[in-house]
Amino acid sequence: MKKGSLTLLFIFFTQFIFSQDTGKLKGVVRDASTRQSLPGALIVEVGNNSVGTVSNSNGQFELSVSIGKHQLVSSFLGMESDTFFVEILAGKEVTHDILLRTTVNEMEMVVVSAGKYDQKIEEVIVSMQLLRPSLIEG
Repeated sequence: MKKGSLTLLFIFFTQFIFSQDTGKLKGVVRDASTRQSLPGALIVEVGNNSVGTVSNSNGQFELSVSIGKHQLVSSFLGMESDTFFVEILAGKEVTHDILLRTTVNEMEMVVVSAGKYDQKIEEVIVSMQLLRPSLIEG
C-alpha cells in the first residue's frame, strides 16, 4: 500500500512540475472580410517549425507552447500570412483569434494546349490563340 501511494504521489508531482513549463494558445482563424472560419490554416512558431498546429473544421486551433514570448505566423492558401506575438505564462491559457486577408496573385500569360506528346510552344504547328490576363478578367 505504501509503495502504491508513493508511486501515485510521484506521478502527481511530476505532472505538476511539467505542466508549469508550458501554457496553451488557442483561438479561431477567420477570413477578415467574411468572418467565416478557415479550416486547415497553419499556425507555426517563427524559426521553430516543430511547434505548430492546423486549425480544425471550425477554424479553431489549440497549441501547447513553452512559457515566454513567442512570434507565430498563420497562413492559408490564397490569404496573406499574419505574424503575431504572444506571451505565454506557466499553466495559463491565452486566446488569440486570427483574421487573414485575401490576397490577389496575378498570373502571367497562360498557354493551354493538348497533344499526344510534350512540346515547346515554338514547336507547335497547329493554330492556337494566346489569352492574356486582360482578356479573361472582363
